[in-house]
Amino acid sequence: MSNEVECLRSNLKDSEEICLSISGQNSGLLAEKTALVCQVQVLTQNMEKLSQKSSVLENSLSDANMKLDV
Repeated sequence: MSNEVECLRSNLKDSEEICLSISGQNSGLLAEKTALVCQVQVLTQNMEKLSQKSSVLENSLSDANMKLDV
């Protein structure tokens, strides 16, 4: 009986350590996810700005080409 109790205590201790480890990993992953989401938002904003600039440049080029054709 005493041996079984010791075995259960050992298993409980191991389980608690694993739980703490997983919890720490989870916290790290959540922080990484937050950082990645922030980077995606910045990249999205940059892409939108670049797309707008590209449209302006395309319109300017089109206008210049029309003036040259005239």
